[in-house]
Amino acid sequence: MKKTIMLLCMIVVLLLTGCKAQINEDSAVELFDCTAFPLDKGMTRKAVTDLYLRETEKGKTEGYTPVILALDRRVREMVEINISDFDTPEKFRESVLSDTKGGRELLEKNFEQLKENYGGDMEVFAEDDKSLELLIIAKSPRAQNKLWSAEESEDMLFDGEGVYLVRVPTANPWEVTAWLPFCGWNECPAVEDMVKICRSWYEEYGALPAFISGDIMMFWLDKPITDKQTARDISHQHAVFCPDYFRIAGLNSQTADIMTSNIWSFWWD
Repeated sequence: MKKTIMLLCMIVVLLLTGCKAQINEDSAVELFDCTAFPLDKGMTRKAVTDLYLRETEKGKTEGYTPVILALDRRVREMVEINISDFDTPEKFRESVLSDTKGGRELLEKNFEQLKENYGGDMEVFAEDDKSLELLIIAKSPRAQNKLWSAEESEDMLFDGEGVYLVRVPTANPWEVTAWLPFCGWNECPAVEDMVKICRSWYEEYGALPAFISGDIMMFWLDKPITDKQTARDISHQHAVFCPDYFRIAGLNSQTADIMTSNIWSFWWD
């Protein structure tokens, strides 16, 4: 009987510690001038999300911004390409961060251009309340509210190195992509534009860059945007930011995602 009780206690302890996975400070490595910690492949969506949120709070007092990084060859290649015209990464960041305002204006201007390019009467530009309400009902039960598990992130790697919790040494979340400039290929925004957009979304909506991989980026918000007109305005910005998803889903579907999920996910082909 005593052995059974002790065994049950051990199982409870293991479950509790597993639900609150901690990073191992002794496993710290340097990635792109940032401190990074490899994530155990067994970390669930909840464990990764809880870790990210704890690190976000800790970073506010210690002056860093956390981000989950699925590191593979694509990320390394783009970082090297983006900083290649500068003598040092520090000079690259200095240049990129010299002008970080105007993200909203940039997106709004390019949305008008998007309508000209694809035709304003196309179905993907449709915005009607009835369809939106039906989409919200359909999407609500499966709305994304957690970051990917470590295994899901690792499965997306191309010639991958691993999945990391990265402490980016800045208190300004919009500066994350100046330290991890994975962007600037195909229709993924250039680093300068990415920083401006990240700043605009952070200051207006509280959106935090939370996950980066070779072709995916996720932003974390404390809660979904529930105001319909605000969500519609944001969907226009998302359409410019990531045209690949817009072409498939359309504005109504994007607006429904914004109103049901506290995570903004983007994928570039």
